[in-house]
Amino acid sequence: MAPILVFVLVAASIAAHKQGTPTHIRPILILYLMAAGGRLVAVMASFAFPSTLVLTAPPAAGAPPAAS
Repeated sequence: MAPILVFVLVAASIAAHKQGTPTHIRPILILYLMAAGGRLVAVMASFAFPSTLVLTAPPAAGAPPAAS
């Protein structure tokens, strides 16, 4: 949700820009694109190195804990 909000805010800022005034949008756009690239790399890594999570059910209610 946050990347969409940032994109909308940047787009609104660009649309409201008055010609002739200095802008400092380049670093923001660069960081936004780097974040998008990072998300892409994370998704590719999750497919390249899949992992499994095994969950065990808790003991039945009222059962005493097992002695160690």
